[in-house]
Amino acid sequence: MALDEEGNDRGDLIQDQTIVGSKRDSTEINNEDEKKDKEEIPKSQDDQILYVAKKPRWWRQLAGRRGTKGQRKAIARMVQKGFVIPTKMGKYQYEINVSKLFECPPRGQPITLDDILVPMVSDTNGQMRSNEICSLHQKKIALELGFGQGDNIVSNASKFPDKCFIGAEIHQPGVGVALMRMENAINDNTFWMEQTWVDENDATTILTNKKKLQSSSLPYDNLRIFPGDGVKLLGFLPENSIDEIYLTHPDPWPKEQDHHWRVIQEETVHLIGRVLKKSGRFYLATDAPVFDEWTVKIFETVMGKAEPGTPKWKIIDPCPNRAQWLPVISKYEGKGIEEGRATSTRCWEYLG
Repeated sequence: MALDEEGNDRGDLIQDQTIVGSKRDSTEINNEDEKKDKEEIPKSQDDQILYVAKKPRWWRQLAGRRGTKGQRKAIARMVQKGFVIPTKMGKYQYEINVSKLFECPPRGQPITLDDILVPMVSDTNGQMRSNEICSLHQKKIALELGFGQGDNIVSNASKFPDKCFIGAEIHQPGVGVALMRMENAINDNTFWMEQTWVDENDATTILTNKKKLQSSSLPYDNLRIFPGDGVKLLGFLPENSIDEIYLTHPDPWPKEQDHHWRVIQEETVHLIGRVLKKSGRFYLATDAPVFDEWTVKIFETVMGKAEPGTPKWKIIDPCPNRAQWLPVISKYEGKGIEEGRATSTRCWEYLG
């Protein structure tokens, strides 16, 4: 069963616009927008530049937020089937019990906040944390921040059925395309197979995994989608709960004056380290040298501020084979390759 063609086209358009959204067109930006863009950059008490979730108006106009009718219907159906994590968690002192996300496979029962949220309490140091411990010791949990149209997260879920995956994406068209791909595959009791693999042998692996599906299992039982800001999701995940975090081809915001809009900031690195297990890893893929250099600089800054003898991070060089975490070439990456842009991959390990 093929994906809705309109959904694919619209998703591609949105993704392309998101990547190049920092190219300002004076005809699209009025003086009021420019004034708002130049507002004071938010910083913490120790002068760290904080992650800014709300992007400028001109960016939101270019990127778009509303999916097609077919995409929105697919999202609604997959919400009812239990594949979608609720986003309206507010600012209450609760965390997500990650284990409960995967304890029961999606079978026509939507995920509710009552199902997955647990209260945080103050520990002996006055820090707020939950007492829940992830019970999925035998399974690794990976999180992808900003999955675009879902090429990578959906492919990983089918390639590694013994791992659990959470994918976060703020743009509704991308969420719609990913969920449509999942829904169509589930209806046919198979996996989505229209991706471009880095290793062609992976296609054979997926077919083998399909044959292993038991009568009680469906494709993508190990995948949950969060249709919102992945950085905000980090704040609701428990400490030491995630094994791997992927950031693939984020918006680079190439202009220097827009650096505060980039997803990687010192605050973000601290949030990532908080939720990673000891020896957990953060992976980055980008074809924008400015973003690659920026991320290296931010990690070096965070590592340089660590107390002597107690480093929090170490870079893994060379980066592990991308087939283990980025096994596909998305349409965006493929377009970049055609235009002469090479993808750079990096990995950092959290030392706890």
